[in-house]
Amino acid sequence: MRVYIIDTYGIDWMMWGEIGLSKKILWLIPIALIVFFAYQLKNDAEKDKAEEIRAAAAFEAYKRENDLVSMDLNEFHNYYLSKTTAQRDMLVDSLKGKSVEWTGKVDNVEKGEVRVVVNKNISFYAQFSESDTQDLIELNRNQKVTIRGKLIRTGILANWIIGEAKIIK
Repeated sequence: MRVYIIDTYGIDWMMWGEIGLSKKILWLIPIALIVFFAYQLKNDAEKDKAEEIRAAAAFEAYKRENDLVSMDLNEFHNYYLSKTTAQRDMLVDSLKGKSVEWTGKVDNVEKGEVRVVVNKNISFYAQFSESDTQDLIELNRNQKVTIRGKLIRTGILANWIIGEAKIIK
C-alpha cells in the first residue's frame, strides 16, 4: 500500500493511492463539511427567528389578556412626546383608567406610593392601597420592580402617575 502526503495550504492531505480514493473525492470532503455547517448555521438562524416570533406573539397575547395599553414606558413616553399639546391632552384623556405595566428601579417608597425610575429622564409614581403596605416596606432602593396599575395622569415630579397599583415582580 502506498501513501502520499500532499501539502496544500499548510494542511496535510493523505491520499490513499491504492485504495482508489482520488484527489476529487478528497476535495469533496471539506466542501461537504462547509455546506453542512452553513446549513446548520442557517437552521440556527431560522430557529432564532421563529423563537423571536413566538416571543412577540406571547408578549402580544399577554398584553391582550391583561388589557394593557403599554408595557414599555420609554416607548410610551416617546410616543406621548411626539404629539402636540392638544394631542397629548386628548391622548391622556383617552387612556385614563387603562392598564399599564412598567418596569424600572425603585427610587423612593412613601406611604402608599412608590417612585420608579426607568431612566434618568423618565419615571412614574405608583399609588397602592393600604393593604399593600407590607409589600412596599420590603422594596429597596434601586431594586428592579414591575408594577401594573391604571393610568391616572401625567405628573410634575414624575412623568406619569398610576393608581390601583400592584407589584408584579
